[in-house]
Amino acid sequence: MKTLKLKFDNSISSLCGFDFGHDTFEKQVKGELVDNEAIEVEIPSTIDSVSMSFAQGFFSEIADKHQMKNVEKFVMVKSNHDRVLRKFKDAILIRSNG
Repeated sequence: MKTLKLKFDNSISSLCGFDFGHDTFEKQVKGELVDNEAIEVEIPSTIDSVSMSFAQGFFSEIADKHQMKNVEKFVMVKSNHDRVLRKFKDAILIRSNG
């Protein structure tokens, strides 16, 4: 499985906003995806908080194509911060059940 380290300005510690999440996916992840192969996305340790809207925007393109419940078959998120991981997992659960 390929690992991709996301890059953000070092002064940023929180990721917020649907559009920013979608843009991050478009610019840093989408071009690295190969059909039906999973990719691990590593969130920098400087990021200690993620909003639900960022996570939903980040996953939106994959969710539209494959349904939100299947997102983790294609993109797995890795972070040193449990609350960051929880937010991504919550985004998947909420949209899958909503």
